[in-house]
Amino acid sequence: MKIEHILKRTSQLTEIEKSQFIELRSKTFSGTMTAVQFDTKYTQTPIGYSYHGLMIADDSIVGACNMIPCSYNYFGRRVMFCLSVDTMIHEQYRGNYFGLLKTTNLVINAMRQDGISFTFGFPNNKSHGIMRRMLRWRDIGELDLYVLPLKIGSVYRKLKCLNMMSHALTAMLVRVPSLGRADVCSFNIEKVTDDTFRRRRYDSSHQAIKLDDGSEVVYKIINKESGARTLQLIDVCPLTAATFDRGVKSVHRMLGDSVDLLAFVGRLPFRPINMIRIPKALPRSRAKRAYVCGKILNHQIIDDRVFDLSNWNLNYSDNDMP
Repeated sequence: MKIEHILKRTSQLTEIEKSQFIELRSKTFSGTMTAVQFDTKYTQTPIGYSYHGLMIADDSIVGACNMIPCSYNYFGRRVMFCLSVDTMIHEQYRGNYFGLLKTTNLVINAMRQDGISFTFGFPNNKSHGIMRRMLRWRDIGELDLYVLPLKIGSVYRKLKCLNMMSHALTAMLVRVPSLGRADVCSFNIEKVTDDTFRRRRYDSSHQAIKLDDGSEVVYKIINKESGARTLQLIDVCPLTAATFDRGVKSVHRMLGDSVDLLAFVGRLPFRPINMIRIPKALPRSRAKRAYVCGKILNHQIIDDRVFDLSNWNLNYSDNDMP
């Protein structure tokens, strides 16, 4: 069967193509997407659209490679990056890596023409190798997982007898004073958190807490299949040691009795005093971490410093989940 590979910007998609896209996405990933969510995700960008490389068979979308434009500060200069999301292929056409490569190249060429200088993504374990070996993307690094187990028995049921102890210990931990903690931190590469970013990235399931110094903590409560309730810290802005500590204390004070676990996935240039970093060597932790890799599109603007994770302020707010 002949497969056609085409490039469309979001504004060029027909309503039928949007419906086919949403249907394929629901078959590929967990959760559903409404037409409103589709428009918010792909049109609330600095340039008003995103890029979609589509694989078409029998007038239906059977694969897609998608890139969302995002504004970033890169060593003092505002530039345009693209976030790779929702790469998907219908189960009947999986294994067609040449088709995926052709579709991705269509998107990359269009981004270059529009002045996009860099693209990056958060591949899972399965797609990480494909992006590196076949698409020639390079690793930026791997984000860390930090946790604060309020009721450890709700996360690991075999430890249910330790619930009261873990609750008491974490209550003590969040009361450790933040004396001498740095309240200034600068990053060479970080997203621009303007209104366009907020409209695209956050919905009604996300909540924000304003701290007394004007800082902000964004979080989301996630109900796991196991029954555990996780408060996922999405972002802390500005990200400093003192602000992060105050943010954890604030969400614990407000919601500590109603959730089982606090979690944060990201790169921290400091050691938080009230959360525990899970070692990457633990097998159970690897599925909860995020690889980050990317590709330079304009070498006159972006250089190899972009592949050094220590230059980044990077966390789940840079991704499209949760």
